[in-house]
Parts: sequence; C-alpha cells; structure tokens
Amino acid sequence: MRYLEREISKGRNLEEAIPKFVVKLMDVYNRYSYVRFSMNYYTFYEILEDYGEKDNTLSSLYDTFQGIVEAMLHHPGEEELRKELEQTEKLRNRITELMTSLTNCVDIFNIYEYCLNRVEYNYKDGSEFLHGADEELTRDVLQYILQDRDQVVINGKISEVLRQLPIRMTKGHFFELLKEGMKVYRESEKGSVDDFIYMIRTVSMLDISENTFALFQDVEGVYKEFADTDFSALDEEKYNNLSAKLQYAVNEIQKNVDLYMMFADVVNDLYVILLSSLHLMGKDREDQKDEDTCLVLIQKEQDLYQGVSYEDVYETLEDGFLYLEGKQEKYSETFQKFGYLIDLIQESYPDVIRQLSMQEVFHAFERISKLVSGSIFVEFEEHPEQREIAGMEKKKKKYQALEQELNTFFQNHPKNVNRAVMAHILSELPVAFGSVEELKDYILNALSGCRNQAEKAAAVQILTSMQQE
Repeated sequence: MRYLEREISKGRNLEEAIPKFVVKLMDVYNRYSYVRFSMNYYTFYEILEDYGEKDNTLSSLYDTFQGIVEAMLHHPGEEELRKELEQTEKLRNRITELMTSLTNCVDIFNIYEYCLNRVEYNYKDGSEFLHGADEELTRDVLQYILQDRDQVVINGKISEVLRQLPIRMTKGHFFELLKEGMKVYRESEKGSVDDFIYMIRTVSMLDISENTFALFQDVEGVYKEFADTDFSALDEEKYNNLSAKLQYAVNEIQKNVDLYMMFADVVNDLYVILLSSLHLMGKDREDQKDEDTCLVLIQKEQDLYQGVSYEDVYETLEDGFLYLEGKQEKYSETFQKFGYLIDLIQESYPDVIRQLSMQEVFHAFERISKLVSGSIFVEFEEHPEQREIAGMEKKKKKYQALEQELNTFFQNHPKNVNRAVMAHILSELPVAFGSVEELKDYILNALSGCRNQAEKAAAVQILTSMQQE
C-alpha cells in the first residue's frame, strides 16, 4: 500500500493506482469488521443470556438481525447483499430511536433521583455533614476543582459541582444565566446551536413523548408516580417506597442501555461487512484465512443462539479467538494510516473518480469511516444547512422558544422538581466564571443561602464524596 500511496500522492498512474488502493483498503475494513463482529457477537450473546426474557420489541429486532446474519453466512450475491444492507440500515435506525428513548429515561430519573436525594436527610441523621463552616467547605471544593491542570477536567468538575449545589435563585436570574450560556454559540453553526438546545431540552424533561417509555410500561408507571409526587410532603414510608421504585427503574433502564449499546455495535460491524463485501465482489483479494476463521466462529455463535450447548462449541471458539488475537489492532492501524488517502482522492481527483465510475464506492468509504470511528450512533447523512452560521436572529428565536417552554414547565411542576431541572441545566452550560473568585463566591452563596438542612446535608455529603473519590 505504500507504493500506491506514493503514486496517488504524486498524481501518477491514477487510473491504475486508485482502483488497486480502493480494493486493498476495502479489504482491510472488511477483515477488521469480520474480526470485530466475531468477538462482539459472542459478547452480545452473553449480554442477552443475562437479560432474561425478550419483550416483543427486542424479539422482533433480534429475529431481523439473526436473519441478516444467516444470509451473510451463505455468501449472498449482489442483489441479496443490497437487500440485506437495506434491512441492516433500517434495523440500525430503529435501535437508534430506542436508544434516544432510553437516554430520555435516564435524564428523567436523574431529575427524580435529585429530588429524592434532597429530602433523604429528613429521615436520616445528617448532622455530620452540617457541622463544618461554609467557608471551609468552599475552600475544599475549590481545591478539588483546581487540583488538575487540564482545563477540560476542571470545567467538568465545575459542572458536577454546580449540579449538586443547592439552587437558590429567581427564575429571572436563572434565565439570564441560560441566555448568557447561549452567547458562546454566537458564531456557531446551526447544528451546534440545535445540539445545545436538544441537550437542554432532554435534561429538563421537555421531550417526554408517547415513545419515551416504548420499551417498558412498568417503568412508565414509576415515572407517573413520581410525576404526581409532592416531595415537600413525603413521609418516611412514601420516601422509602419511591426510593425502591427508583432503584428498580434505574436498573431496568441501565440493563436496556447496555443491551442496545452492544446491539448497535454489532449491527454497525455487520453493516460494514455487508457494504465492504458488496464492493469486493469479483475483486482479487489476499489470503482469506481471517475471513474464513471468522465465518466459522460466527456459525458456532449462531449455534449458541439457537440452543447448542457451550461445551459443543467451546474448542472451536477458543481456537478461533486465539487465532484472531491482535488482528483487530493490526487492521485498525492500517486504515488509520492510509485512510486519509480517500479524502485526498475525493478532493484532488474528482474527475478521475467519475471517469472510473467509482462514485458509489467512495460514498461507501464515507459511511464505513463513520461506522469504525467509535461513535456508535453516528448519522450517515450530513445536512449541509446545519453547517451554516446560525446568526443572531435564529439564536434569539431558539432561545425565546426554549424560555417559553421552560416557563410553562416551571408553572406546572413543584419547586423541588424545578430546582432539580435548573441544577441540571446550569451544569450543562458552558463554564462562564471569569475568575476563581467568582466561582468561590457562587459556591459560598449557594451553601450559605440554603436554609433547608436536609437539602444542605445532601449537597454537602455528595460534594464531600466527590472529593474523596
């Protein structure tokens, strides 16, 4: 590949060098994804075994997935490959939709966990967290934040601290801080502004819909109970009951998050296998021992899914995984080293691509590079309009709409929930403190301004544990 790299970089023999390079790089992606799929497929099997009985949604998706894998094992022709690719993309999109619902659920129960945490010490002794001076705790928290030199780490710690501090501010002040946070996006692209608005909406429970709890009705029941709760009037029995239900909901959500993250990962590997195989059909390739080994492994893993005992496939799996050791890293190193040439060819030699009728294969490379980037839910298609600078008028309209929705939310929810939402939003805003002194004053004022001893004890307990960790 180094020879082809030199030829392409110097613009020599392009009609010969580009097709040869394309086949070699596509072959590397193909092998890489076969190896990853072989390994991740077994991990997915283990997660499914621990998951328990599949619901209708998972069963349907799983059956579709298994059908595509079965088709892949039988070396489909071009027409069948294109059909399976289309099925795989639909499967991927559906899993992405479900993960969006799951992350919304995570945000929702983060809010209610915050609310429960702030009343916990109404039923427990929190005096050990209240004997220290506010100034002393402020100093300790500042030291915790500033002990790192990396500004990204420091900003992350500031955000975590802001989320845990008691909220004592008017809605007017809160909206001023939100508006100030948006100023960072003054010269930003539309996509960045929309991402920021989306993040604020999700952490503030503005995006709850009929699809949010699509995966589990019982967790929706827990949500509705929390939504009807007056946290300022809880007795200990009700608090304990809600705590147990919260833990159940969190466990169910996390179990599904782990499952669908792994599911999406193996589907991405499968998509790359199918797409790269499509563009390698009829091409001269190097030794296919790696692919053959992976196909044997995948067949044995299919057998496991279909009820064959582990003992019957153990030896084949062990030998196969041993043979593949180090292969993934080897192929990853290769495409990371030579992948840049795809961009170079597209930018420098578009006429040659058209002359060789290779537009489709370069489009395939764009998708493959995204799928192997490590971003599991990356979108395939880019939207050029999202790269345009948003402009002040657009940001103003976006902010006004967001403020109106939040105002309506605050009017319809109790103070405990509103404070939880404010805390989570503030922690997501760009860090806006002009100096360490400003940060110190904010922390001290938040602590000293809190007259609710249970809430303060909870905040101090969490801030103290953060420092200890």
